[in-house]
Amino acid sequence: MRPPLPTALAWARRTAPAALALLTLAAGLATTVLLAVVVAGQERAREGQELDRRVEALRSTLDAELRRYRDLGAGTAGMMAAAPELTRADWERYVDGMDLAGRYPGAGGVSYLVPVDAAGLDALRARLDAGDPAARAGGGRRGADDHFLLVASRRADGTPPTLGLDAADAPEPTAALRRARDTGSPSLSPAYVLLSDRDLPAEQREHSLLIATPVYEGGVVPPTVATRRAALEGWVAVTFRVPGLLAESLGGDSDGLLVELVDGVADTGEAPPRRVGLLRDGIVAPGTDALEDPPLLRTAEVAFDGRILTLRTVPLPQFLAATRDGTAAVGLLAGTVASALLAALVGALAAGRRRAEAAVQRTTASLTETIELLEQRNAELAAAGARTAAVAVSQRDFVVSASHELRTPLTSILGYLELVLDYGGRLHDEHRAHLESAREAGRRLLALVADLLTLNRLDTDNLPLDPAPLRVGELLEDAATRAGAGAAAAGLDLTVDVAHPLPMVWSDSQRMEEVLDNLLANAVAFTPPGGRVRLVARAEGDAVVLEVTDSGVGIAPADLPHVAERFYRAGEPVGGVARGTGLGLAIAQALVAANDGTLTVASTVGQGTTVTVTLPALRERDRWLASTTAAAGA
Repeated sequence: MRPPLPTALAWARRTAPAALALLTLAAGLATTVLLAVVVAGQERAREGQELDRRVEALRSTLDAELRRYRDLGAGTAGMMAAAPELTRADWERYVDGMDLAGRYPGAGGVSYLVPVDAAGLDALRARLDAGDPAARAGGGRRGADDHFLLVASRRADGTPPTLGLDAADAPEPTAALRRARDTGSPSLSPAYVLLSDRDLPAEQREHSLLIATPVYEGGVVPPTVATRRAALEGWVAVTFRVPGLLAESLGGDSDGLLVELVDGVADTGEAPPRRVGLLRDGIVAPGTDALEDPPLLRTAEVAFDGRILTLRTVPLPQFLAATRDGTAAVGLLAGTVASALLAALVGALAAGRRRAEAAVQRTTASLTETIELLEQRNAELAAAGARTAAVAVSQRDFVVSASHELRTPLTSILGYLELVLDYGGRLHDEHRAHLESAREAGRRLLALVADLLTLNRLDTDNLPLDPAPLRVGELLEDAATRAGAGAAAAGLDLTVDVAHPLPMVWSDSQRMEEVLDNLLANAVAFTPPGGRVRLVARAEGDAVVLEVTDSGVGIAPADLPHVAERFYRAGEPVGGVARGTGLGLAIAQALVAANDGTLTVASTVGQGTTVTVTLPALRERDRWLASTTAAAGA
């Protein structure tokens, strides 16, 4: 039986505020969830865009590094073609000038191999054993591919090579040698394990690659395969270990990523991909199993001479955390709270009297306006933050990309200038002076590129430090020794004053040497002949203070607050010294800060400048802890 109508109306009036509040809460929660889903989708889209940008940067860097190795081999091959009577000593001196360890990350070495048939194998080995000085000694018939004999080599680590080795037992390098011979262009080998690594456990073996560049008689590539085989004299082979290449060239750009290098095209279904290198968060990681197919997997291919190297990249949790600003979660929480508050407010208003309706409407309008204003301000702040971050990332990416792109042609230019100056016996003095000026300018530009890369590593906290107990007195004496010749040439009096006893500091000696060399170079450059430069070290409380003081031209008060800014140059050097780039003091200040120290500059125009470096002292307890840690690590 239904209740009487008045009773039903009373029940409806009693339950109406609660029903309206529940309906408001449901609508608010639905809207909040929908907006959170939309914002989360936008976050995922940003993640994908950032991941695509990082992957393209990795691909571009790897492609540039392979081209640098190709240019190294091509330049060496061109040098050999231009110097038929080249001795092995000349060849080794040329390769040493390339500075393999410093300019080519992961490089194993540069070698020269010649084709030898079975009949000429023993004779050529006998010539090598007898110390034949020729760098391009050949033997046997032209076009032979029975044996590939090593007749000249220079390793990046400085260890002496074993001449007379036969590469015929390694199928991957010999495939590249044959292909380069027949095509007349540099050829990349499949990834392979060096003979010296094959006895190691599987998890310790490292894959290597080889780029072979053919050398033909007369330095001209013949038109057909048959004539190329007949005119072939040998190959310049550049070898490099894949883990070293990845760590040095891609390490700084792979933070927060898992990067797998696959030899061949990945995910074709023809054969499982073969991993030859793996980086996890910028560090070489062991393991040989291929990656599965996670949702955010990205692939990028680098083509070289018909071969494909594939980069498979997966974001790590720290990458995802950095690219997600939490807007969706915050919005969901705020929307839920706002919906609950709004529902309670609506229920209270519905249960109140009519006179409260106007106040409720005003309150609701005020809350809505406040929310809209907050959302507008949040959107403006988010947009400004995104623009600032995009500009910073764009500037950093431009510096890194430009530095990588400049380093390759500069290396080639300097190599050819060294070649011309070493073998240009008929050069006029005026021409030689011009070439030497060009070489010095190239070296300064290469130093600028190195400074830019150092600043990028400092900005991204990717500069390796190796702190250890350091004697400041020895550090100053060594710095004075290195700067002594330049100071004497400039007519300056260079002295060292070290207070005793002086506590040790816990710092990276190589980085502190760079700081002192930079400060001494500035002091010498801006001090007129007859002036003095003084190195001072003393203890002050729990710190060790180093001072580089000169009696030079000084720094104007308007310039002094800006001297540590990048590319800022105050005043002109004396004595015709080349003007610097404005990066040295910025790098020095950053290196000191990385070693937990401070750097300050004080100067008076016409009287000189004092640069003060303050480092925390290594006290007895810290020294004991440091020695204990070092002994445990050994």
